Amino acid sequence: MKEPLRSLGVFGILGVNSSFFYGIFSNPNALTEVLKNPISLAFIIEAIVLMIVFTYLLSKWGVIRLKPSWFILLSLLGNLVFALPEVILWSKKS
Repeated sequence: MKEPLRSLGVFGILGVNSSFFYGIFSNPNALTEVLKNPISLAFIIEAIVLMIVFTYLLSKWGVIRLKPSWFILLSLLGNLVFALPEVILWSKKS
């Protein structure tokens, strides 16, 4: 069970985030343009709402034993593809 979750976490932090950072560093004005676009802003707000809902549900269902703030912090540092497997792995006893 650990290997698929660990692989998903590595893909989330390296695969998804590296494409984001490549776009930001290759075109520094891209982030300001994205924040001006109402459609992309709607997707950003949706991701934040989903992060909050996932945090609530994971805590309520007892899937994670860490504080909910860890899931939010990892989601903001990486993304949901990274944060979800990591908090599940951290919650499991070795």
